[in-house]
Amino acid sequence: MALATLLLLAGIWLPLSSQPSPAGACQDPGGFLLVEHGDGTALIDPASFATHELPLDLDLVRVAERARDLLTSIVPGRWHVERTPEEDGLRIEVIDRRSDAQVFDVSFARRIELAASAVSPSGRLTVHVQANNVASEVTLLDAQTGVSRRVDVPHDARLAAYTIGVAFSPDERCVAISMERVGGEGAETWLVDPESDDVLALPAANIFVVAWRPDQVWGTTLGRSA
Repeated sequence: MALATLLLLAGIWLPLSSQPSPAGACQDPGGFLLVEHGDGTALIDPASFATHELPLDLDLVRVAERARDLLTSIVPGRWHVERTPEEDGLRIEVIDRRSDAQVFDVSFARRIELAASAVSPSGRLTVHVQANNVASEVTLLDAQTGVSRRVDVPHDARLAAYTIGVAFSPDERCVAISMERVGGEGAETWLVDPESDDVLALPAANIFVVAWRPDQVWGTTLGRSA
C-alpha cells in the first residue's frame, strides 16, 4: 500500500504549524523530511523546522520507502552510478548515459570511522560521508557539472557515528544527513547545500532522516499553513 494512502487512512491532514524561516543552507528546498523521531515517525518542514508527529510504525514506513525507491529505479536516469566495495575502500564510477563518457572514477580509502554513500534519484549527485569525531567529511560528486567538492559538517562529538542516513530534496538542491553516536543525546541532522557548500544543523533533537518527499506525495491536505 502506498505511503500516501497510509497517511490519509491514519487521518494525517492537519497543516504543519508556521515558524520563522531559517537562514543559511538550502533556502526553501521544498517537500517534507520523513524522519525517525524518538520511537516514532514525524514530518519536518525544512523551510520552517515545523514538526508534525505521525501515528505510523517506523518499520512500516521503511518498507513503504524501500518499495517506492524500487519503483523509482525502474526508469533509469541520465547518469549511471556504480559503487564497488574494494578491499581497502570504496570505488565510485559515474557514467553519463547520453555520451557514454565517464564523469567520475573516485576511490575512498577505508578508515576506522564509519563511511556511507548515497545517490540522488536522477544519479546527478553522489554523496560520500566519512563520519569522524571532529568534523565529518562530506564529498559531493556533481555529475552535471563534473565538479567534486568536500564539505565539513562541524560537530563536537567525542565518538564517530555508528549509523548514517542521507536523503535528497525533490529538486536535488539540498541533502539531509543524519548521524547517531554511542552515548550521544540522540541522532543529529544537518542540511547541506551542494551549490553553496553551506551547512545548517536542524535544531530539533533526536531526528534521523528516513526520506525526503515532495509536497504532493502527502496529498493536498497536508500542505504548509499560510
